[in-house]
Amino acid sequence: MIEAAKKVGAKWIRIEPETEEALNTLKEGNSLSIVKSPHDMQPRETFVIDIAKSEEELLAAMKPKTRYNIRLAEKKGVRVFVTREKKYQEAFLDLITATAERKDIVPHPRSYYEKFFTELPEDMCHLFVAEYEGKALAANLVISYGGTATYLHGGTSDEHRDAMAPMLLQWEQIKFAKTCGCSRYDFGGVHLATSYKLQATSSSWAGITRFKTGFSPKTVPTIFPGCYDIVLDKAAYRRYDQLRLLRRVAVSIRRFLHI
Repeated sequence: MIEAAKKVGAKWIRIEPETEEALNTLKEGNSLSIVKSPHDMQPRETFVIDIAKSEEELLAAMKPKTRYNIRLAEKKGVRVFVTREKKYQEAFLDLITATAERKDIVPHPRSYYEKFFTELPEDMCHLFVAEYEGKALAANLVISYGGTATYLHGGTSDEHRDAMAPMLLQWEQIKFAKTCGCSRYDFGGVHLATSYKLQATSSSWAGITRFKTGFSPKTVPTIFPGCYDIVLDKAAYRRYDQLRLLRRVAVSIRRFLHI
């Protein structure tokens, strides 16, 4: 990786070690400087639950409110299905955009999500849609690989929130993952630990964390060391740090002057 980076003129390599042990091994076996990145690319905590149990056991282990909302969505007639139809791919992309605007976050370009459907095989990449009264209320992209199903990207509508479509959608995804032979279901990022600084606002993670942990409240999240940089060019990396500092100062001044 280092040799490949040097060939293309990269000044540093950004990595996300799986464990502290892996990070320490890398540091010990490398003469290059390895420093904490200014920000993490992915969430430090991921919520992975054991789905090898029976459906009855999984339901019993949920928070009562989560279980109730799943049943409520079923009673209201929310329909969940897996599809590759182009119109539902477009609906998924529209829901991603709508969710990003509502939550004031920046999504990937539409072309990024589209490549999942063109580059990954159908038995690995699954598009789930929750439909209510003929309208797609929620859609999620799930990747299954190596015995784990990962909820990777998703979007929801602000309409018919009382139908609880996202709850049933996740539950149907879990059941589908079991039929594919997966024993783990990865909900993605949460924030429960207090041992590190969260770069997003705590309120933005509170609802997400509450939603996901409702499916398995006794599960302890996996905590990763975070993002690190292998510095290949120290002078270039110093300039990068200086530019970041100048940018922070400029942002602070604009905020102070209400520009």
